[in-house]
Amino acid sequence: MVINLVYTMNKKYEKWFALSLHSVMKNNHDIHVYLYSDDLDSINKKTKEFKTFYPSLKITIIDDPRIKEWTKIFSNEARGFSHVSKEGFVRLFLSKLPHLPKKVIYFDCDIINVASLKELWETDMEGKSFLGCRGISFSDTQAKELNNPYYVISGMLVMDLERLRSINAVETIIEKHKISLSKPSTPSADETLLNDLFFKEIKLVPEFWNYCYNREYSERAYPKELIKNWHVSGIDKTAMYKLLASTLHKSSND
Repeated sequence: MVINLVYTMNKKYEKWFALSLHSVMKNNHDIHVYLYSDDLDSINKKTKEFKTFYPSLKITIIDDPRIKEWTKIFSNEARGFSHVSKEGFVRLFLSKLPHLPKKVIYFDCDIINVASLKELWETDMEGKSFLGCRGISFSDTQAKELNNPYYVISGMLVMDLERLRSINAVETIIEKHKISLSKPSTPSADETLLNDLFFKEIKLVPEFWNYCYNREYSERAYPKELIKNWHVSGIDKTAMYKLLASTLHKSSND
């Protein structure tokens, strides 16, 4: 069983991507990684380094000139989303890339994986386009602004790309993004599009698959020993080093 994992990044996130992928490889086997970066030369070097550490790791570089054209529709600074890189929006266009497999797991570069992804990968999607997790307590406010019962965060998504192609997801985003992003459920524009345009296409999985580090979950909080993926969102990502060290120590003792 091969698990298909997608990362998208700019050069600023390369070091965090490296930590994230190390954590994945310490907890999983038979991983095929698909990478998109704004700096192909740099990411090709990173790929060679990882192949040295993990000879069985399969890595495919996503190189499609259409991506830059698609992401041009998002003028981050003009819409007040300067913290959301254009590379971050690439996840919304994956279904338009025919060389990608039917199903993938998307990871933000600031996720530390601390358990096998097998259970997540094998979860029945029940005909939906996405598996995703509810967000932190603040996300409940964002849900209300969209008139939804809850709000799904986009740092980890299981995506059925074949279904997304069948429902013309990218065409819907291109057609409706201006109206969707005019709504008040900021600050994460990619998540606004996900929750506004595709809410009925999302099946929830437990929050421990995308659990935000040092964030408030109130009554939905999980004990740390149950967390499968730590998401170190925000500007300061140094906690990723500690979380990676912890999972490396755990895997060496198993």
